[in-house]
Amino acid sequence: MCWRRISLFLDHSRGNIACARIPVGSGVCGTAVAEERILCINNVHSFNGHIVCDTASNSEIVLPVRINNTVVGALDIDSPAFSRFSSEDEL
Repeated sequence: MCWRRISLFLDHSRGNIACARIPVGSGVCGTAVAEERILCINNVHSFNGHIVCDTASNSEIVLPVRINNTVVGALDIDSPAFSRFSSEDEL
């Protein structure tokens, strides 16, 4: 997802089509970008404000993408398995 100051816009996707626009600060992706940190969510259904883009998604990891220490987007990976991601995936 690419960041445009107030929203993230879908750039590339594989599988089910994800949400095309997510406001910064909303959902897992928008929160990760707003807080400029990796979010690893074991159960997306328990994340307050989760935006359902794919009903098959149960866990998610979002890694902010930086250029020159500035967040310019995010890599968002979803899984149908609960607790699919760990701290090893954050490296």
